[in-house]
Amino acid sequence: MIASNCLRRAAPLHRLLARTALSRCSRGTSALCRCLSTTAADDARTAAAAHRTSVTQHLWKLRESQAPPLRPDGSRLPADSRVVVAYDLTQDKELRNRYESAFGTLRVGRLLEDMDALAGSVAYLHVDDGNPDTAPPILVTASMERLEVRDDTLALDEDYNLVGSLVWAGRSSLEIVAELRHKDSDAVALSAVFTFVARKRDGSGGHTVPPLTPETETEKRLFADAAKIQAARKEQRQAAKDPSKKAESAAARDAQIEALLKPGRIARDFPGQADEGFVLMHETSLKNAITTQPQVRNTAGRVFGGALMRYALELAFATAYAFSGCRTGVIFARRSASMACHAGARRRRGPSRKSTSCDQLKWGLSWRSSRTSSTSATRAASAST
Repeated sequence: MIASNCLRRAAPLHRLLARTALSRCSRGTSALCRCLSTTAADDARTAAAAHRTSVTQHLWKLRESQAPPLRPDGSRLPADSRVVVAYDLTQDKELRNRYESAFGTLRVGRLLEDMDALAGSVAYLHVDDGNPDTAPPILVTASMERLEVRDDTLALDEDYNLVGSLVWAGRSSLEIVAELRHKDSDAVALSAVFTFVARKRDGSGGHTVPPLTPETETEKRLFADAAKIQAARKEQRQAAKDPSKKAESAAARDAQIEALLKPGRIARDFPGQADEGFVLMHETSLKNAITTQPQVRNTAGRVFGGALMRYALELAFATAYAFSGCRTGVIFARRSASMACHAGARRRRGPSRKSTSCDQLKWGLSWRSSRTSSTSATRAASAST
């Protein structure tokens, strides 16, 4: 099975080797099959990493290392899979240039790409059974639950550590916290929470992952908090299946939508009655069509989720920038039900309110304007289609 998957992704020479492995597998030489298919997979992994950041390359290479053995009860400690990567920006000019934004600060989209790779490496180390003869499960980034910028300066003349920690493990899902910390003070500058799901390679369902045993008080607190959030989400999913609660929720949602659409209809149907400076939500929309190339694949030969998140975040930034007319910075992102990207605001003259909001790729992103002069207030409004 491994060799078959490699046929679609390996280089021409390794395709020949993989075919040889398949024919010999049929005659029982399984050890040679594993060897040749691993060579092809390594070649594909190396080719994919060549187009990513140096940090992501390091994190993908880290997955080749063997995880510590399981505890007697079959569980793992958070420390077993914790990963730390250094950003020595003050000493590495090439690294600094790689992560510099147009405004002379750290490029959050690049960091988000690295955070996804970091979370994947943490998940990989946790699910690894330590047996080189067994193939690990397929790990999928199910979602980025939230992103928070705690230090919006993100200066390039400082050094940072990127720390990834597993905080919760379910039957087949994992919750991982990635934090960018100042190296000198250990203060958190940027944090993100990812949910990964382990799937069986034959596509038959979820793969059971080792339980997580927290040790320290902080680890126990994070585990308990994550467990509460997971339980709440489970209750929401169950409630969505209840016909009565589903109807009640739909009625409340319809009422909220109607209240939001009312001012938009006035602006669309009776422009003379609309407030001055009114902007309809659809007029702020931006779109970006991207053809994913082989250089955007991950170690499994699929589209790298971290790159997709970077595309989404940078499109959201462009939307906020085009709407506000000044530099903006993301301060918070959470998972949302919206799929469209728009500045989504009603703008009129009034007291300064330095904020713009944008929904992007199932995220709700809050943006803050850096303009120091008077800024137009923003209020959500839209018109029905």
